[in-house]
Amino acid sequence: MQLIEIFKAGNRTDANGVEVETPPADLQQAVDAYNINFHESPAVIGHPKHNAPAYGWVKRLELDGDVLKAEFDQIDPE
Repeated sequence: MQLIEIFKAGNRTDANGVEVETPPADLQQAVDAYNINFHESPAVIGHPKHNAPAYGWVKRLELDGDVLKAEFDQIDPE
């Protein structure tokens, strides 16, 4: 089970130039809500378009302090 950092809490500028804050509590909500039986998230390069290829799938999420980490499954070996 290897976990990979996918997001860190804090302030950043969104695609529209608006500064947004993402506190650790919001990331914990994502961890608590993630359910592969409802929807399995794809692992893609960058922010995907709806038809971008998946190189794997997010099996589970975990919060480590202010860092959101993911365990991936069904990873494309290429």
